[in-house]
Amino acid sequence: MTTTTTDLRRVPPVVAVVVASQVAVLSLDFSKIGFTSSGGVDLGRWLVIMPGQVLLGVLLLVTSHQLFEVLRRPPAVALLLWLMWNWTTVAWSVDPRQTIIMSFGAINLLFLGAWFARVYGQRAFAATAAGAIACIAGAGVVYQWVGPGAGVGTRLEGLAEGYNLLATQCSFGIILALAARGNPRTTRLWTVVAVALTFALVATGGRIALAATLCGVAFLMRRWLFAPRRVVPVVLGAVVALGVVFAAMSSLQVYARSDSGALNGRDLVWSHAADLIDEAPVAGHGMMTGERIWTAALVQGAVNFSAGGAHNMFLEILVGGGIVGGVLFLAAMGTVLRAAIRTHNDTAITLILLAGVMGATESLIHRPSLTYFIFGGVVASTATDRGRRCAASEPVREPVRRVPAEIGR
Repeated sequence: MTTTTTDLRRVPPVVAVVVASQVAVLSLDFSKIGFTSSGGVDLGRWLVIMPGQVLLGVLLLVTSHQLFEVLRRPPAVALLLWLMWNWTTVAWSVDPRQTIIMSFGAINLLFLGAWFARVYGQRAFAATAAGAIACIAGAGVVYQWVGPGAGVGTRLEGLAEGYNLLATQCSFGIILALAARGNPRTTRLWTVVAVALTFALVATGGRIALAATLCGVAFLMRRWLFAPRRVVPVVLGAVVALGVVFAAMSSLQVYARSDSGALNGRDLVWSHAADLIDEAPVAGHGMMTGERIWTAALVQGAVNFSAGGAHNMFLEILVGGGIVGGVLFLAAMGTVLRAAIRTHNDTAITLILLAGVMGATESLIHRPSLTYFIFGGVVASTATDRGRRCAASEPVREPVRRVPAEIGR
C-alpha cells in the first residue's frame, strides 16, 4: 500500500501463518468439508479463529505502544466511535448475545489488521491477505470443478458460502496482490496471482464486483497504462479482454436472466430492510443480528431465501444501528478516505471506494469479515505512509556552516 520496502521476509513464519489463517477462514464454509456439528455450530471456523485470538492478545500486550500509535490517529478514532456505537446497541438488540460476540470478533479483526500493517509494513500486509485469498480461491476451484462439489452450478462459489462472497474476496485480493509487488521477482509473482484471481472473479459471475475491480486496477496502474507508448496496445488488449469476459459471463447465464430475476431476490430483502428501518429509525435493532432478523423474515414470508443480511452495507448499518450508526459510519469512512488522499495512498483509496461500490449489493460488515481486517490495514497505512503531512512534521535540519580555518597559527 505504501512505498515501504518491508516484505514477508521480515514476518516470523508462525505469525504469518496464523494471520493468513484468520483471513482464509473468513471466506471459508467449513460445512463443505465436514466440520459443522449437527447443531449448526461451525467448529472448523472456531478451531482456526481461537488461536488467532490468543495470538492477538499476546501481541497486544507486547506491542501495545505500536498499535496505540495507529489508534490515536483520527481515522482510527472515527472507526472506533462507530464500533463503540455498535457495542451500545446491545442494550436494545433483538439478539444481545450475537451483537456482543460478533462485535468482539469485528474489533479483533480491525486491531489485528492495524497491528500487522503497522509492525511489518503495508506490503507484508497486502501479501499475506492476498496469498490467503488466492489459496482459498484455488482450493475452491479444485473443490467445485474437480472434487466433491463438481456439478454444483455454473457459477463458481468454491469453498465460500456463496459466489457473491467469493467475488468480494477475489476483488479485494486482486487489489492487495497488486499492492504487494516490489522487486521484479515479486512483481511477476503477484501479477500472476492478480490475474488468477481475476479469472476466479469472472467465474463467480459477480458483475458489480468485476466492474468495480477493473476500475480500481485502472486507477492503481494509471501511470503505467497511459504511458504514450502503451496506449494503443493497452486499449486493444482491454477490448479483447472485455470481449472474453462478456463471453464467459454470458456462458454463465449471468446476462441471460430476465429482468425480474436480475436482483436475485434482493428487491424483497431491501423492501423488508426499509420496513425494519421504519420500525426503529434512530437506534436500529442491534448490530450484527442478521441471523435472527432474516431468519424471522424468511419464516414470515417477507423474503424468499435465507438472506443473513440486508445485501446492502448501508441498509445493514441503518437496520442494525439506525441513523446514528449510519452517520458515524459515513463520518468514519470520510475521515479514512481523507487521510488516504492526503497521504497519496492509492491502494487505500482504491480499497475504500471498492468497499463502498460493492457494498451497494453486499452487506460486507454484517459479521466479522475480511472487510474489518482490511479497514485495520488501511487505517495503519494512512497513519504511517510518507505523505505531505508526515513530511511536514519532520524536524528541519539547519544547514551546516563551513567556517574557514584561521591561517598563521
